[in-house]
Amino acid sequence: MKNAHERLGTVTFSKHTQNSSTNVSTHCDRYAINSDGYLQILSIFGNDAEVAAVHGAIMKANSLRMRFPEAKDRYASFEKDAVCYRSAIQLPNKKTKLRHIVAVSQNIIQNGSLGTVFCLSSRSDIVWNTLVHTLGLPAMPQWDQWIYQRLVNDEKITPLEGRGISMITIETTRDEMLRLIRLGVTSGDLPFPSTNKPLRFPRIPMREALEECESAFDSAALDAVSC
Repeated sequence: MKNAHERLGTVTFSKHTQNSSTNVSTHCDRYAINSDGYLQILSIFGNDAEVAAVHGAIMKANSLRMRFPEAKDRYASFEKDAVCYRSAIQLPNKKTKLRHIVAVSQNIIQNGSLGTVFCLSSRSDIVWNTLVHTLGLPAMPQWDQWIYQRLVNDEKITPLEGRGISMITIETTRDEMLRLIRLGVTSGDLPFPSTNKPLRFPRIPMREALEECESAFDSAALDAVSC
């Protein structure tokens, strides 16, 4: 991706006491914040010391500063019990690996259980696929556009603030979705299968779910990182 490194941001953790001062930054390619001002997802990468310091701040729910080109600084923290997934990235022609962490909130870990469903994309088929699998709905893939439009009309979909990801929330429950499906089927807007057989939803890879965003996390960006 051309000039991808220019879309990378930084995450900084700062802490000052009477006897010491901490100021650590690492690279960031995406984050999302909900309407309450809490981080829901954060992706960072860098060397061992940088990532370890920010990881500690995440686990203690400390405030972090997100800084991206051509955007105002954003300060936010996770609520308690965030979960971090770790990996390592091997850079071309370099012996040192980058440490990579994706931190997610308990809201996402418990996705759908509190009347809110988080989705990585606002694309109608991805939204419908997420709802069906998260809430365990009896449904057909072809219903995605009708369902999506009804959710939009009912103002159930809210985009999250962030960079590098088009995450949304859908305020709904399984019972509400079942009532909506019943309405669509009885009105004839949602065609019902003519035969009784298993229905298979298409598998949507994570990469495809994120492809709408201009992901800065690619080889061009990594080549610009010094560790």
